Amino acid sequence: MQQEQESHDSGNLGRGDGETWRGAVPASPRPSVSASSRRYGAALRPWVPPKPVPPAFLALFPELPGVVAAVLYQRGLGDAAAARTFLAPQAAPLHDTALLPDIAPALDRLAAAVRAAERIALYGDYDVDGVTSLALFGEALRLAGAEPLVALPRRDREGYGLHMSAVTALAEQGTRVLVTLDHGVGAAAEVAEARRRGIDVIVLDHHEVPPRMPPALALIDPKRADSRYPFRDLASVGLAYKLATALLERAAPAAAAAFADRALDLVALGTVADVAPLVDENRGLVARGLAGLNAPAGGRVGLRALCAVAGVWPGRIRARTVSHTLGPRLNAAGRLDDARLSFDLLTTQDTAQAEHLARALDELNRERQALTEQLLVQAERDLDGGLPLALVGGPDYHLGVIGIVAARLVDRWARPAVVLHHGAAEVRGSARSVEGFDVAWALRQCAHLLTRNGGHERAAGFALAPEQLGPFQHALQALARERLGDKAAPPWRIDAEVRMAELTFELARALDLLEPFGEGNPPPLLLLRRVRVGERRRVGRPAPGAHLALLLTDGRRRLRAIGFDMGERIGALPDVLDALGYLELRELPRDGTLELRLRLCDLRPAA
Repeated sequence: MQQEQESHDSGNLGRGDGETWRGAVPASPRPSVSASSRRYGAALRPWVPPKPVPPAFLALFPELPGVVAAVLYQRGLGDAAAARTFLAPQAAPLHDTALLPDIAPALDRLAAAVRAAERIALYGDYDVDGVTSLALFGEALRLAGAEPLVALPRRDREGYGLHMSAVTALAEQGTRVLVTLDHGVGAAAEVAEARRRGIDVIVLDHHEVPPRMPPALALIDPKRADSRYPFRDLASVGLAYKLATALLERAAPAAAAAFADRALDLVALGTVADVAPLVDENRGLVARGLAGLNAPAGGRVGLRALCAVAGVWPGRIRARTVSHTLGPRLNAAGRLDDARLSFDLLTTQDTAQAEHLARALDELNRERQALTEQLLVQAERDLDGGLPLALVGGPDYHLGVIGIVAARLVDRWARPAVVLHHGAAEVRGSARSVEGFDVAWALRQCAHLLTRNGGHERAAGFALAPEQLGPFQHALQALARERLGDKAAPPWRIDAEVRMAELTFELARALDLLEPFGEGNPPPLLLLRRVRVGERRRVGRPAPGAHLALLLTDGRRRLRAIGFDMGERIGALPDVLDALGYLELRELPRDGTLELRLRLCDLRPAA
């Protein structure tokens, strides 16, 4: 169940890769928003100032700009050894795979199946985490000497997870071992049916474990209550990587080391795209995988082709590139078409096929962007601003983008959001949340009204019968009101207060030492006080411009700034303000040169 980071991927501001100063594309303006809704808005999020940094801590890092050392301190890395480990994620050791729950029976059964040439089936999911898990594990099995059967559901047909029809089809094809990748933890009935048909099921999943666990031969999920694994937040592709490398060390040791290095690019893609926390083991895995993606030569044919159509080049690929440029294109197949397009791209060895698939995914992503913008306008029109949880939906809400629309509503209004697709026989929903409201927990409290549900604290999905929609909406709003009450929106936690003179190319490059940035390790949030607004305009789609573009100055230096989904604030913008945002180096699409800019998070009149 993928959380969306696609709020502002390439394309929301024209063709491109960020702001454009050449005017907005004509479209219907966003509707005005009621005062009751605006009380949940981003402008009302509290600002939490940084803790004072002891001079003794700054003295431990004479080689770093003071701002970078201050960020380390704010992130709880007050110990010098922990801070230096954080700065070298590629060198951090990985946890012992043997500590994963049920890893031993899973390895034993897979090794036996390989030796006996039994039919092994892999059943993935249609998001990037599921597709990368499928590609990675399929490659490992082939190196071990097996030829697995690969199955992928379609979002618009089967929907998420393992289904009875899939179990029947796999059994008829002679499957003896079934590995579910990125789902299965909530499929107790389906796993029981597979077992009845003589199929041993290995569930590899990272979602929250429900009270009724599936009767699988092995359930590999570090979120199990009895798990001894020291890190619970691996993405499914990280779990697939751990299981696959352990299998190859046993079944094909000569191939194990090369595979372990080569497969890290897939781990980085799936982990970042699924918004898994980039801390602990995920941080090390993603850092290693990004290094592979940035290698000047080699790598997967399909990923090279995808980078080319997206205007991304080795050496400049960051976690953000995955979440906002590569990930959305890989996800577009499962949203609007068939996820096998992305699977084929990741596994092909043919350059011509890779280029064809990359162009197809790029086109699907453009369609997805246009559909998302259209539905976001509709969602904000339908939104009841007086409720603690944003809930919208209808038959016109495309199933493939309801998760993105929910994520955009959370970004815009800083409250939980649920977006529903009303089908003839079933209502399906996607939920995203904020700090302080565990949406997966909330759905479990409503399980008696749902036909299925699952996910994480911040992202989840579900389905229900149409006649249960009214009671479900009432129950979910009551839970949100109980947990959130009149709490302020989640705060902005400031990492450092800076002067305009400190915002340099050198500082931006030094902040790159804290990469990879993402969930659990956001870019450093910087506060710039008492700056003047030299230019202001609305940019992007829909007209008159959803986004706010500014030129900030302290009288000596100037800095461009962009505030996504902040265009409506242009009318109330003071001439002198305090700005909160992330410093970034942006590659200009016209010639590849770098521009320094501030990605705005919030603005206030100068104190």
